[in-house]
Amino acid sequence: MAYLLNKDSNECCFLYAHHSFGRFQYSVDTLVNDLSVSKIHAITEWLNGKWYIRDLSLNGTWLNHKRLQKDSAEELHIGDKIYFAGNSQVTYVVKD
Repeated sequence: MAYLLNKDSNECCFLYAHHSFGRFQYSVDTLVNDLSVSKIHAITEWLNGKWYIRDLSLNGTWLNHKRLQKDSAEELHIGDKIYFAGNSQVTYVVKD
């Protein structure tokens, strides 16, 4: 099972096979409490033995300082950094 580390709070976020991030408290797996983050901002998925991230937002999701193309899956690797929305201070690092 993979997990993400929230660099700001040092909390671990263990990922489900289909895991959602956003600020819609009762509809996402991980709450990102930031007004620049969409209600359902991004998802991670376990597909064919690999982890992927997909941006679903209006304000964008960044992987290692590169903005993801909306609704296009990008493979995750250990050490990758994920940022939600350009103004968000929340940073996640992909761990084992």
